[in-house]
Amino acid sequence: MTLLLLILAAAAGAVLLIAGFVLWRRAREAAADDGGSDFTVLDVQLQPPPGGVLTTGEQVTATIRYRMSRPRKRLRLWVQLDGLERSTYEPSPFDIVPGEHVVRRWCAPAGEGEVTQLRLLLQDADNRRRAELFVPAAWRCEMDAETRRLQQDGVGARIVDVRFDPPSGGASLAAGTAVQVDVSYVVDSERGLSLWVVPVTTLRGGYAPSETPVNGVGSARRWFEIGEAGPLDAVVVTLANQAGVTVAEELVPVDYRFH
Repeated sequence: MTLLLLILAAAAGAVLLIAGFVLWRRAREAAADDGGSDFTVLDVQLQPPPGGVLTTGEQVTATIRYRMSRPRKRLRLWVQLDGLERSTYEPSPFDIVPGEHVVRRWCAPAGEGEVTQLRLLLQDADNRRRAELFVPAAWRCEMDAETRRLQQDGVGARIVDVRFDPPSGGASLAAGTAVQVDVSYVVDSERGLSLWVVPVTTLRGGYAPSETPVNGVGSARRWFEIGEAGPLDAVVVTLANQAGVTVAEELVPVDYRFH
């Protein structure tokens, strides 16, 4: 019995020692984290290469070799075409880690214009900017005939009604609580429209992607959330066609308080 107690005590002590070491290491890393990063781009290969013409939606793939030693946490990296009013880019997982590695990202024009450089944006899980770098790269971006035709798709669509759950009107919610939004619409579109409900705020948060286009007379549910304490006074409800043109938009006042 005494031996068993000694073994259990030793095991408990080992667990406490490991837990203490983990907490000490996290505290040390947090204290050493100044909010920046030494993220360095060692090489970038672009396909197609710069100097030509990109049509709407044509993807540019950037193969990026980088080195980073701080912060010692996973980050995410976006690559964007700088200089265009409208463009798209690949969502980023948290796959940027310390060491020397290679990642790939794509971006694509959604309109016409001149690109002179790529913008590399590094962020952490709290949406804090850790680094912003620019890579010289020039393309002329032109709209293809099909995209030009689709710019008129869905013109005349209407947002009929917007309802919130929990209801707006002074509601007090815990940060991170998802607010469900039901949007009624009237849409006449060849390819359907994307529907977004975006909170108007500088607070950290998120909102539902528009994965399934809407069409006809009906309603669709979206959500948004605010990840930190503060007020929310408005959301924007948007209907946009597949050419990236907003055909209906409504600013909806709300009254939420997140704590």
